Amino acid sequence: RILDTHDYLMMMIPLIDEPPWTRRRIKSSTSTKDCSNTAFIWEKLMDDQEWKEVESSELLHMTKNEAQCWFAVFHLTCSNVCRERYALNVFRKEQLLRLRKFLNDIVIDQIPVLADVMRY
Repeated sequence: RILDTHDYLMMMIPLIDEPPWTRRRIKSSTSTKDCSNTAFIWEKLMDDQEWKEVESSELLHMTKNEAQCWFAVFHLTCSNVCRERYALNVFRKEQLLRLRKFLNDIVIDQIPVLADVMRY
């Protein structure tokens, strides 16, 4: 049912593509009339379920929420049982290829099994 009825693999792709645990918001300034100095801050939902401000250079550091989605993708694509039962059509293949842009060296260093997903 996970593969056929609910299609969990396709449900994971939007979660990775537009993660709800990462947000960008406008930094509140003292003057509301001056829009030219608008600054944005990035926040991530941490393991303790609290939003924490992070630097843009730290956005690729994974939290448990992000890692869970990647592990689900790994198991649903690399497991022999799932490979045999999952009908990979053109639409599903295009959606899976959307994940390639996220599979870089920094992500693979944090979760090494994702190298197998990149080969899939």
